[in-house]
Amino acid sequence: MGFNPNIHTLKFNIGKDNLSSKVIILSLTILLMTFGFAGTDFAFAHHKDGHDNGGGNDNGNNGNGNNDNGNNDNGNNGNGNNDEDTALDKAEKEAEEAIEKAEKEAEEAIEKAEKEVEKLNKSIDKTVIIHNAVIRAVDKIIEDTEEEDETLNDVERDVNDAKKESKKGILVAKVLSKLDIKKIDNQFEGKTYDKKYIKELKLIEEKLVKDIQKVKSKYFETILKVNPGHTIESDNIEQTEVQEKHSEMKSQKNVGMVAKKVDNQIKQLLQDDNPDENAWKFGVDSFKGKTRIVLELNNADPETIEKIQSLADIEIQDGNLVQISTDTQNISRINALKSVEKTRNTTNLSDFTEEGFKKVKSPFLNSDEIIKTVGDVKYSNLIQLSSDISDLNYITDNDYNYPISEGVYAINADIVHSSGITGKGVKVAVLDLIFDIDNPKISDNIVDFQSFRNSFENSMILQSIEQGESVSHGTAVAEIISDVAPNSELYLYEMNTDVEFGRAIDEAIANDVDVIAMAAGWPNLPTDGTSFITKKVEYAIEQGISVIVPSGNFAQKHWEGQFSDNDLNAWHSFAENDEGLTITVSESQVSNNVPIMIYLNWDDGNGDYSDFDLVLVDPLDQIVEYSANTQTSTSKKVESVFFMPHMAGLYAIGISYAGVLQSLNDVPDHSTLELFSVNNSVEYPISAGSVVVPADAQGVIVVGAVNTSNGILESFSSHGPANNGKTVPNVVGPNGVTTIAYDGNLFFGTSATTPHVAGIVALLIDADPELSPEQLIDKIEQHANTDATQTNQNEYGFGIVDASFIIEN
Repeated sequence: MGFNPNIHTLKFNIGKDNLSSKVIILSLTILLMTFGFAGTDFAFAHHKDGHDNGGGNDNGNNGNGNNDNGNNDNGNNGNGNNDEDTALDKAEKEAEEAIEKAEKEAEEAIEKAEKEVEKLNKSIDKTVIIHNAVIRAVDKIIEDTEEEDETLNDVERDVNDAKKESKKGILVAKVLSKLDIKKIDNQFEGKTYDKKYIKELKLIEEKLVKDIQKVKSKYFETILKVNPGHTIESDNIEQTEVQEKHSEMKSQKNVGMVAKKVDNQIKQLLQDDNPDENAWKFGVDSFKGKTRIVLELNNADPETIEKIQSLADIEIQDGNLVQISTDTQNISRINALKSVEKTRNTTNLSDFTEEGFKKVKSPFLNSDEIIKTVGDVKYSNLIQLSSDISDLNYITDNDYNYPISEGVYAINADIVHSSGITGKGVKVAVLDLIFDIDNPKISDNIVDFQSFRNSFENSMILQSIEQGESVSHGTAVAEIISDVAPNSELYLYEMNTDVEFGRAIDEAIANDVDVIAMAAGWPNLPTDGTSFITKKVEYAIEQGISVIVPSGNFAQKHWEGQFSDNDLNAWHSFAENDEGLTITVSESQVSNNVPIMIYLNWDDGNGDYSDFDLVLVDPLDQIVEYSANTQTSTSKKVESVFFMPHMAGLYAIGISYAGVLQSLNDVPDHSTLELFSVNNSVEYPISAGSVVVPADAQGVIVVGAVNTSNGILESFSSHGPANNGKTVPNVVGPNGVTTIAYDGNLFFGTSATTPHVAGIVALLIDADPELSPEQLIDKIEQHANTDATQTNQNEYGFGIVDASFIIEN
């Protein structure tokens, strides 16, 4: 789906047999009862530069009317919207009159119906009477205003009928809403300040929104059936609510100002009347007046730290990054400190748990049979093994009454075990959100456990932990490492934010671990090698520690491309006539409070800088969230949106340019834009470059995912290269494996492949403790299995990992 502010259209793709898609263009105009179709207003504003006749109109002419030659019907230049404005005013007046007329006739019909019921002495639901009376009144109004066109063919007639039904449905919803408001007005005797009245009014408004959305969805479905290629265009509207919102957004920008940044999420929290109650809506960790934030300092001298300590509790400091917990009212005072360069929300990791993965029970749970293949890969030592798990007890003292990851056998780790190499004494640090240290598969291997994670008692993190959603992830990762390297020693460190990650890395280094495995990453940071996370990983590798991370599960949630704007309206075109990137929000996402999280970063190259903004539009065509930071030559080129969706449906993402465009030469087409959607797949996914931080770190081992049954790359598995040009992943491994942490459900994602490789590294170190991180990478890459279908190194790396070479050599 997308939007074009010039023709006010919306396009989205409908899948056909999961192989192809149909395209339909749907109206984006504001919801006006003009009876031309009371449809959607999804159009973004024409880009304005402070002039009424500024750039961007229906024909791409600057400062002219809507005729092809840029003149109006009277031949006058630059003022062709007068008649249109008059028509708009007239349409609005007619819309109000139509609603009032329908309301009046509905009330008369209701009164008449009630009298008839009273005469009949029958008990009939009054709500049904009212609803039917409104429908009859609206039907009469619509039919009286519509003229039958005998020249229409069958398809055009069906489209016209769909429009008519849509108009009826929306008008019925509006009339019923007005009647409900009148009812509570009478009930509360005009006391609109009453909290109960406000609550009732909000419920009525929400019901109207949902009812109109249902009507629109039904209209869209009908159009798809009768004429998939139909285009709906309505009158060009000079100013809409969406345009006004966009203008407001633009007015907040002041390129000349020099001010420290408070990110959008913190800004919204400070502006909210009930910050503690509503913090979760902004993705901010806040409770009982305390808010957790991160300060980026330009000077971390003792005097600065002392000033911060006087206003906040310092939880963790790592260089110029300081994570604090403070009273909400103190944030502005802290931001005013000279050494504070930026005040931002915590940058949390993504645990790569794919929302779209179905819960699939393991076929090997409580089974004696283990399959010894990954796809079509045939191993020289053994193609397939059918064995009783009890026969493997001699390998280690671990209790194998519990299921073992199928990946152990798929990567030939069991063969290595049989030679006596089990990772004995190798220290493996696992970094994740939370662990169940009582898990019987890992409890005996745990040498050190520390939590660097800070969470308020109402945080979304702890809520998910209570529901058992997050505790499984890190525990399952540790389980797989113990399966592949059963005698390795586990150092489990809980963390969530970037600053907590840094502290966990420092602890791992202090404990002289051999391997660090983190099955998570940060899609909100550019993979250009400059992030704090990336540098921290590289520092650990410099200390002689092998670090293994996933490529990510973002192949369908990533878009990248050059900025394009041929019509000079300042909106990026994702495709022809399509300036919006669609995401679909399900009812489940809404009910489970799963936010829409979008991150945009860009590279201008050549030392240039551009200023882009990010916008989110909901299914009712309203801008519900935007990010409009002012970018300069020294500022970070990033915008982000965090929005808790209030309804299911099609949302769209827009990218606009904040500069002035007078000709195509002004378009910053040298700028490469990159966008990640954390929880939703995007309309035009670009899998290339979809890896996430810290996959860009030099010397790190990055792992992708293949299907265990056929060896084909999983559709979600992120591809390289990284923004710094690094080819990733290094290798791919099996996912969809059994762990008891997930209660027998298969563990999917690159999170599941990462610990398999971490376990192989532990086995290698057990066999040869003198190997450096660089030598370990080389051995794993050179002994991976590949075939003719796995030619793209940025998809498969060097191939599917195979541990058998450890004993062959």
